[in-house]
This record gives sequence, C-alpha cells and structure tokens, in this order.
Amino acid sequence: MGKKQKVQAGVLPVRQQNGRIEVLLITSRTVGRWILPKGNVKRHQTPIEAARQEAYEEAGIRGRIDPELLGRYLHGRPGDQRWVEVYLMTVEEELDDWPERHERTRRWMPLDEARQVVYEDGLRALLDRLPDELARRRQGRKLSPRASRLLVVLVLLASLALAFGGTYYLARLLARPEVQQRLQELERQENPAPSPDSVRF
Repeated sequence: MGKKQKVQAGVLPVRQQNGRIEVLLITSRTVGRWILPKGNVKRHQTPIEAARQEAYEEAGIRGRIDPELLGRYLHGRPGDQRWVEVYLMTVEEELDDWPERHERTRRWMPLDEARQVVYEDGLRALLDRLPDELARRRQGRKLSPRASRLLVVLVLLASLALAFGGTYYLARLLARPEVQQRLQELERQENPAPSPDSVRF
C-alpha cells in the first residue's frame, strides 16, 4: 500500500488596483522563489484554517477567505510531492510584524508579472485562469433579472402584510408554500452550485 500523499493549503491574495488585478506573493525561505503562503494541513485543522494560519505566519496578512476552492496544484520534488489546495483571499490587514518577517519578502504585483516569476507550472495555470474565475464569482453573486423581480414582489407583499395585518399575517404569508418556493429560488440565485472545474484543477 502506497504512502499517503501529504496535502497543503494556501491562499492567493487578490486585489483590484487601478483597474488591474494584483496578487500578493512571498519568497521561499531556501531559494527565494516567488510562491504562495501555504503549509501543511494538520490533523486537527480544516484546509481553510491551515491556509489562514499560513497567511498570517508567512505573509503577515489577515482577511476574508472565499470558502470555494480555487484549484489545486502539485508542489515539490519527485518522490516528495503534495497537492496544494488554494483559496482566494481578500486582504483586510497587512501587519508590520509577523512570525516569518525576517525570512521572507512579500510583494503585491500585477497578475502578468506574477505569471512570469512563479516557477511552478500548476501555480502558473491557476494564475492564468484567475480573471475568468473572478468574473464568474462576481456574476454568481449578482441577482438575475428574474430573481430581482421576485425580490421586489416579496418586499411589496411584506409591506402590505405589515400595513394591514401586522407581523401575524406576515408570518403566515412567509409560511405559504409558494412563497417558500420563491425564497428558495432566490437562494439558488445568490448561492449557485460550484462548477466541477473549480473544485479540482
């Protein structure tokens, strides 16, 4: 039976700067190559918890991690390879002091530059598909025209119920099967099922 392959998790910090996509990379401690903040997923951790910890320890950043997996790439030398699960991060805080401050350099750089400086093909492939992935996720968070109309109707019905019957009639209205169905449709519009292509690269 083969040895179980190790799994790591990391973040790809992303921001929009002057209309262009920028990502934050850090240098490795040994050779100084540009990489993502990443590390092993410990037994008691989820991948997102591990990614958040490494973002702080290696890059000195904190922020919001999108729970939808961006993708995976294979890292390491033959015989000692592991999958790295990558999540998008919106950085909310860049610390002046962090555990590995004196061992690494961190830098925001345009996406095109990042594509050129990373040495791992799998990571470069994730960067290549980043613009389309960001556009897909932004679109997924928007209400469709149909969902917007349903939301307006529900707001109007709620206003009428409150005006003429109070909270009792509003509760009865929201409990109706047809209203529940409309609410579920809105929920599906707001939280679409992730594309299979985004789960594993």
